[in-house]
Amino acid sequence: MRLKCSVEENLYLDREEILCLIEGEPNVPSVGKLLISTLVGLMVTLISGLVPSPLSYMLLGVALHGFPFAWMSQVIYPNAPIKIEYDGFLLDVFFWASVFYIGYYRVYKRRRGSPKLNS
Repeated sequence: MRLKCSVEENLYLDREEILCLIEGEPNVPSVGKLLISTLVGLMVTLISGLVPSPLSYMLLGVALHGFPFAWMSQVIYPNAPIKIEYDGFLLDVFFWASVFYIGYYRVYKRRRGSPKLNS
């Protein structure tokens, strides 16, 4: 029987409640998983900055980079500065971190833990 993690109003905790508080709720993501997902999202976002955006053809004279949200823009002329749009950058990091978290921790880990079917 799994104890639901909640602290009641009494001041005394039994052993199971203390272990539950240390381990955390099983459905709440730990800080380590979120940190790894964010770092992977950051790396994929930085790599996606090297790729031209599929939407870059919509603006003539401007090269957009980043996928799925364009977060780098540069006007096409010699020695033009690169403009970084931080809202698109943060959306990209959030998008790729979410994709990694859902894909790895939710699907892959759940599939590894499920029993194999015998045929």
